[in-house]
Amino acid sequence: MFGKHAAFILPAYAITLVVAVALVVWIVLGYRSRQREIARLERGGASRHGRKADRASSGETR
Repeated sequence: MFGKHAAFILPAYAITLVVAVALVVWIVLGYRSRQREIARLERGGASRHGRKADRASSGETR
């Protein structure tokens, strides 16, 4: 299939696949972690706009 270059090409494909899968896993885990952190902060009264949740829900501005 790859001839005399198979000893180089197949490990290169394998390494590329491992790195790509590792990056996807890293991104998904980071996303889930940030979502949990945002939820924890919002439960504690912070909002995504830097205002306290009670002021933000009442329509009051800074």
